[in-house]
Amino acid sequence: MFFNKTPVKFLKWVGSTRLEDLKNQGIEMIEDLLYYMPIRYEDRRNPIRINKLKPGEAAMVTGKLTNLSFKKTKSRMTMIEAIIENDGEFLKVVWFNQPYLSRQLKQGDILWLYGKADYGRYGAGFQMNSPDLEIIRAADGCAIHTGRIVPVYRQIKNTGTKMLRRIIYNTLFEHNAEINETLPAAILRKRDLIPKDEALKRIHFPDSEDNPADLISRRSPMHKRLIYEEFLMMQASLYLMKRKRRTEPGIQFGVSQELKIKALSLPSFQLTTSQKKVLDEIFADMSSPHPMNRLLQGDVGSGKTAVALIAAYVAIKSGMQAALMAPTEILAEQHYKTASRLFDGENIEISLLTSSRITKEGNALHGSIRSGETGLVIGTHALIQEKVVFKNLALVIIDEQHRFGVEQRKTLAQKGITPDIIVMTATPIPRSLALTAFGSLDLSVIDKPPAGRKPVETILTTERKKDEVFEFVRKNILKGRQAFVVCPVIQGSEKTDLKAAEQIFSILKNDVFKDFAVDLLHGKMKSELKDDIMHRFSTGKTDILVTTTVIEVGIDVPNASIMMIEHSERFGLSQLHQLRGRIGRGAHKSFCILMISAATDGAYLELEITEQAKERLKIMRDSADGFEIARKDLEIRGPGEFMGTRQSGMPRFKIANLVSDYDILMEAYADAAWFFSLPQIEQSPDYKVFIKTLREWWKGNIVSRTN
Repeated sequence: MFFNKTPVKFLKWVGSTRLEDLKNQGIEMIEDLLYYMPIRYEDRRNPIRINKLKPGEAAMVTGKLTNLSFKKTKSRMTMIEAIIENDGEFLKVVWFNQPYLSRQLKQGDILWLYGKADYGRYGAGFQMNSPDLEIIRAADGCAIHTGRIVPVYRQIKNTGTKMLRRIIYNTLFEHNAEINETLPAAILRKRDLIPKDEALKRIHFPDSEDNPADLISRRSPMHKRLIYEEFLMMQASLYLMKRKRRTEPGIQFGVSQELKIKALSLPSFQLTTSQKKVLDEIFADMSSPHPMNRLLQGDVGSGKTAVALIAAYVAIKSGMQAALMAPTEILAEQHYKTASRLFDGENIEISLLTSSRITKEGNALHGSIRSGETGLVIGTHALIQEKVVFKNLALVIIDEQHRFGVEQRKTLAQKGITPDIIVMTATPIPRSLALTAFGSLDLSVIDKPPAGRKPVETILTTERKKDEVFEFVRKNILKGRQAFVVCPVIQGSEKTDLKAAEQIFSILKNDVFKDFAVDLLHGKMKSELKDDIMHRFSTGKTDILVTTTVIEVGIDVPNASIMMIEHSERFGLSQLHQLRGRIGRGAHKSFCILMISAATDGAYLELEITEQAKERLKIMRDSADGFEIARKDLEIRGPGEFMGTRQSGMPRFKIANLVSDYDILMEAYADAAWFFSLPQIEQSPDYKVFIKTLREWWKGNIVSRTN
């Protein structure tokens, strides 16, 4: 019976009802079942004497069945009572509604029992109610539920942990599921890994010498073997994908030294060492005859846009076109203004392509792009419309890439002929995540902010102190500063206690700050109105901008020094950090005020918010390092939520964990390249088995996603 090919419907005790329940849990094949890992283990190796039992504590005892009776209670419930004896000590055992036991139990049986004991009625000795039971008879072989380190599983509907244990044991040992080795012998030797079949058997049914602490912490040799395999499959897949891309023909730009010097002199500010290093990597890619596929990441305000636009400048001056796609019109418009300033006097035609611009200038814009007159096209999803045709698109830049679906990113790239690709993210991505979600891309990191960025002071407070906060905001506005007030939602709802942005805006404009200029901005407004509002705020005509997370990225107003976030406990860590990044860009001290929904006494530690929310807010208060914040966010939320479930592109791991298993991931990352560098490895039998397994893993995890 092949463990990965056989449906579970052929297993003993798996009827139609249980089959449906297992399927709902994602268990369809035997492989799925064997990767349904225990959530914990119980050490039931050593029985104790009956007179050593302690009330309310789980323990294992063994003894001979000396008395057995079957009863029905007044409520028609079945009750089986038994007495077991061991060395002159007696224990009463009761099972409710398990009438089948009366057919299985026989006087004289040796019983192994695991459960909680308590004093019987009237203090008459110990009694156990419905303990786990195992009948030990010479012909029955090994015990499953007692006398060993026992796995405990998360219950599946209609299938308790004891039944799951029985089904898995039966599959592994009685049906002897055929588990072929999948890792190359060279890898097993290098990392001193145990065989796969041993790992699966011992992770479910550990040997008596295995350490329960290692099992619970997932640091056993069995866990390491299975975790390592998952990571190696992923890293080998991504390594081969990257290697293949590096052999494909692409556009080779003539990046001369003169062009580099000119490009680097474009900004009106001094590029940081980190920015220059990343540009060297990008220029090397552009000079290569193979397509560039590079992830450019950095903290908020680190200067990624300037780097990407300098790369675009090189492409355009080489006679090609470049496109930059952003997720929102506000961000696209911000990039358009930045590019216009950067390329001023360089004789480069820049077009802004958004849904609203197409309505007004559609034909002219499309014609300019098609003819090649436009060198740089900056836009939103409008860029991927069928009618948008490029003459010679050679560089594709995708900003805030996680906000686009896989197909959207691919569609834009297909408008050129194997163009170079830069994907950018302002969300710092922990290395473990970058190696999985973007492992087929080359990684560039801008890890130092530009000179002059002032640290932002983060303050936690509650709505109970809102009057004090408003007075603080007032004093700063009177000094000539500006403020953001960020709300989580746009419109009120009976299902939420969040204050709608319109309501906050009305209160601030007509009451609290009626002597100041207050505006409202949100994503559902028409483009012209948003442009007008942002222009007023950026030119200082608006003192306070009430907004939603539409300003999370792309807003650059150096005079804004206050960021007040309503209901901050409702935001994720990365989102809070992005919002905070909108301030601290000017010469003045900046403050990010995290408003928390107050409890009755207003004390922070007694707020009626989740423990996760408290942890997030403390991290925000204590850290300004985006990469450290991202690492903490990954620990709290997990990779799927961190990246965004819909577009995460994350492989599905059965056992590996990107946070806790980081050291094993780094071993697999190094070994993927090492293995394929071995001489003649691709002709060895080891390689064939490994590649076959790799293809199957690829089909289930990688084939539906692209980077």
